[in-house]
Amino acid sequence: MLSKLKDDTFTIVAAFVVGFLQLSIFFGYNVMGFTVESVMHSVKTRCPDCIPDFAGYYGQCLVYAVYTFSNFFAPGILHSIGIRKTLIIATVCFLIYTASFLYIHKFLYFPASALGGFGLSLYYLGAGTYSAKHSTNSTFSRNQAIYWTVAQFCWFPVGMLMIVTNKFNEEIGVDGIVRKRSDFLPVFYSKLTQLP
Repeated sequence: MLSKLKDDTFTIVAAFVVGFLQLSIFFGYNVMGFTVESVMHSVKTRCPDCIPDFAGYYGQCLVYAVYTFSNFFAPGILHSIGIRKTLIIATVCFLIYTASFLYIHKFLYFPASALGGFGLSLYYLGAGTYSAKHSTNSTFSRNQAIYWTVAQFCWFPVGMLMIVTNKFNEEIGVDGIVRKRSDFLPVFYSKLTQLP
């Protein structure tokens, strides 16, 4: 079916497909990003030795720190193994990061967070390169606009899910204990002073 499409139509379809794939992946990733500290706090109250205080914040920090530094190496990896394998490796990294929430422990969560950051850099590079590969100079801007518009639509269902779940918790009487961010800095500074 796709082989019968004109080149211009094919590039539009490819931009929509890549955008939809990113929407699907980042729907789950963004929900995890919004809820990770609450989940880690809940685990910490049940198993104090399993995870440190504010592990959700530390894990997210690790994801984005590794993502930032991995962007220096990701182009070399893409050049060496190609777009398809880069996207497969990125998907496996996301899978491992997501699977680390099935058994939460500091020895699994933090390395998986680093792997998630590495996968994030590979994914963005691979998806952008794939989209660019199926574009010409005249269609590049249009295809990138389609790709990013579809991909960034993931924020709408994430926001709606957060609204619905919070409303549901209020209706069934779940007490939403929210930790203040102001609690984070004193604990963080005390941990820094304990370092050798």
